[in-house]
Amino acid sequence: MLDKLRNIDRRIIFVLVLVGIAFPLLNPIGLPVEVTYTTQMFYDQIEALPDGSTVVMAVDYSPGAAPEVEPQAMAVARQLFYEKDVNVVFVSIVATGPMFTEGILEAIEGHDRVYGEDYVHLGYLAGLETAISAMAQNLKKAYNTDFYGTPTNELPILDEVTDANDFDAFVVFTASEPSQYVRQIEGKYGIPLGVGINAVIFTTNLPYLNSGQVFGIINGLTGAAEYELLIGQPGIATAGMDALSITHLVVLAFIIIGNVVTFMTGDDKKRGAK
Repeated sequence: MLDKLRNIDRRIIFVLVLVGIAFPLLNPIGLPVEVTYTTQMFYDQIEALPDGSTVVMAVDYSPGAAPEVEPQAMAVARQLFYEKDVNVVFVSIVATGPMFTEGILEAIEGHDRVYGEDYVHLGYLAGLETAISAMAQNLKKAYNTDFYGTPTNELPILDEVTDANDFDAFVVFTASEPSQYVRQIEGKYGIPLGVGINAVIFTTNLPYLNSGQVFGIINGLTGAAEYELLIGQPGIATAGMDALSITHLVVLAFIIIGNVVTFMTGDDKKRGAK
């Protein structure tokens, strides 16, 4: 028996890991998740927005960062569309942003919000920090048309929006440093700024939270799962965390088995030597 465990076919391990990943992705279990204060602060700020507020949502990530950042954006969009009565303006300073914005809008279909009145997709604006500055100074001048070609001056949602002073909150989802938004949005206009970022740059951006320059930070896939818990809508992030947790348990189980077998077989050899 011990020899069989010591020489277990590695394909069995691969299959168990595969099942551990696939099953929760297809059927999220909803394993317990502890909400961190950075995610809670983000959620609380959005939840406190009064009806009729205007929220600008910057979708600024690439395909490489999407597995971590897109679930964050999905969860926040669901909160804005299903739980809040606010106007949402989607913008992007990354060329791939509009593609992901379209994906978000498709994923949250079923709401009763009206395009052009309650939300709008303005698309990509080139120039990085210069683009942020331009949209903050005069949004409709920076964007002459929306993503679909409709003149922005014909969209009711933007009738009372001129510059950043008309924004009630600005949320950014990015895989790069959000410092340019800190400078151009929070720094110049004092607009509440929240960020969703990938885990590798989380600690380097904590100083923005500690200084009050951002009101919350969603940290990678873990933060996205926490946000899904807060809004009561488990999604891909919850499934991803389930898969990660189960896979860790499978690997841990085999590590324990390996150590026990090694200890016991070594002990048997010692007895035989006596």
